[in-house]
Amino acid sequence: MNLRSGFIAVVGAPVEGLSVEGVPVLGLSVEGPAVLGASVVGPVVLGLWVVGARVVGDRVVGVELGSPTGTVGDKVLGLAVVGLRLVGLTVLGDKVVGTTVLGPVVVGTPVLGERVVGIPVLGLNVLGPTVVGLDVLGDKVLGVPVLGLTVDGSEVLGLTVVGESVVGIPVLGAAVVGPAVLGPTVVGPPVLGLTVWGSLCSARCSGTTVVGVPVEGLSVEGYRCWTLS
Repeated sequence: MNLRSGFIAVVGAPVEGLSVEGVPVLGLSVEGPAVLGASVVGPVVLGLWVVGARVVGDRVVGVELGSPTGTVGDKVLGLAVVGLRLVGLTVLGDKVVGTTVLGPVVVGTPVLGERVVGIPVLGLNVLGPTVVGLDVLGDKVLGVPVLGLTVDGSEVLGLTVVGESVVGIPVLGAAVVGPAVLGPTVVGPPVLGLTVWGSLCSARCSGTTVVGVPVEGLSVEGYRCWTLS
């Protein structure tokens, strides 16, 4: 199949060109027996809906596509997809678990290299301008408004994370472990159990520097602050 021949609508049928090892998809390649329920425009896969996929080592297993049913059963390496909707996304270090995506370049999904870059995830799908219920472990979230983000196992509400830093608090019930927390709240190395809401702040800090959000025992300037036991 010539992916450069124009618009190719493929629904519920194998896309042979995408299943052959080495065939480029947005400058990269897809390997596997078949791709079902996808729409292909030139070398770009559009509007693919992936449910229940998982990454095992360098292989993507159990990818279910959205129209009507189908799997990419073998291997997907370095796949670049535009408009991918994800369910059950988990970012572990530089790998992605719970999606079909494993590789350095992903367009229109929450993963770009080792970072989550400004791409919205609502609930478990890519739908809106916020991230809700996204698990990020040992990775970076860049420029993403976050609601219900889990960072290092604790809930973070209404914050934006940039690189290894946290920007644009308020943070409610957050446990942020990293070299820096930036913005109107805290600047410095690890801050654990930080809670910030309006002019109130609560923090349990260990060996950290807090700037702008005074914490009892570190800096107090016109805020009601206390330490958590």
